[in-house]
Amino acid sequence: MRTPRILFTLLALLGVSMSSVANDGVFYANGGMLTPVAETDISVKKEILTITVGRDSLAHVDVYYEFMNGANPKTVTMAFLANPPYNAFTGIPSDCRHPYIYDFKAVMNSQALTWDNGIVLEKYAGDEYKVDFSFADRKKWKGYGEVPDSILPEPDEVYNAEADSFASFSYAYYFTAHFRPGLNIVRHTYTYHMSENIYATYTIPYCLMPAMHWANHQIDDFTLRIKSEVPTAICLRDTLFSASPFLVKDGEAEIWHSVRAYGSDSYMVALIGDGTVEWHTETFRPDQNMCISSADELCPRDLSACEARMVVDKQTHQQHIYRGENDTHYIVESQTIKALPKQRCELRVMKAENGEGWLFVPPFLDEDILVYEKPDKASSVVATITKPDGQKDKIYPCTGFTNIRDGVCYQWYKTQVDGHSGWVPESLCWYPLRSRVRVR
Repeated sequence: MRTPRILFTLLALLGVSMSSVANDGVFYANGGMLTPVAETDISVKKEILTITVGRDSLAHVDVYYEFMNGANPKTVTMAFLANPPYNAFTGIPSDCRHPYIYDFKAVMNSQALTWDNGIVLEKYAGDEYKVDFSFADRKKWKGYGEVPDSILPEPDEVYNAEADSFASFSYAYYFTAHFRPGLNIVRHTYTYHMSENIYATYTIPYCLMPAMHWANHQIDDFTLRIKSEVPTAICLRDTLFSASPFLVKDGEAEIWHSVRAYGSDSYMVALIGDGTVEWHTETFRPDQNMCISSADELCPRDLSACEARMVVDKQTHQQHIYRGENDTHYIVESQTIKALPKQRCELRVMKAENGEGWLFVPPFLDEDILVYEKPDKASSVVATITKPDGQKDKIYPCTGFTNIRDGVCYQWYKTQVDGHSGWVPESLCWYPLRSRVRVR
């Protein structure tokens, strides 16, 4: 059985399980730094990377580069590589441009650059994938939708019938860049579709490691700026970003650092209004890529949940969902992400078995739900919950919970429907608050 390459990439970027990515997430595209196709003595003197969380599930990238060349003019082929979509079931367009990357532009020394594009093959060599930077022959290598699903069931590989061979591939954009002696300025802009999974409303994967392919194997002066077109809460695993603090620039934003609710990973968490979150360092040598996510990634949604950690504000008596903490504050979620001082809060566990929380009808449910008199499908049906009509959530109070094992393990929730008390097996989703929050 072939294991799709894109899964490993996603695991590295997002830090989630293979099953969750494969079954419950959609990867559309990634951003990334320009890389030289061949070895070069040109170095990256400066980079300012600006990523904007946009409306309509789009991320906008604006990169300012300063490249340093030696005494003689040089012509260098630069490449931008992007992984194919996964779980989007999109074939390779006829022009070989990535189907979820838009408005792709590059300007060098005030002159617009033209580019060639195609797909390039990747083969596993030693402990990593190696890119063949020559364009694959599309007459021989066919993608998803061009060959039967029985041969190529996933869209992240291509197949060569003549050689009976499979290969992973990436979309490639090539620039022929003429570097003058000394300083050269490149401005690279594009927009790409944000990805999503059951853990996060949106994710913005971005590849930083191509920086290591330039002559200096680093970025001498690096700045990361994160903005948003709409108020949002984000998180970013801060393993790469320990050299200096994140700061708020140019407007309204709040920044905290937190340990993830489940796990030991440390995150930068930011509530962005009209402001900019900025990080700056020198001699930046990224040894991993990054992924900006909506802040709900701090505490993954569990569709089979029956309890949740809650933070109670003793001043307001309000309950908030626990998302993480640092030495002085709890990171919580109610209508948005915020930090509450530990000294005025207490931590408790809300449980369905205590008759706490609410039950939601999943939007993907395609049939009615029967409500039984007892936690037993052989008992009488006392009410029926009709399938969602797509207009709004159907919500019911949780009044109890139990597990029943009769060959299959059933989670049964007790609820009230149309004045009748009864039990529902595994069909509804439990949540501690009456209003479900998806952090935008």
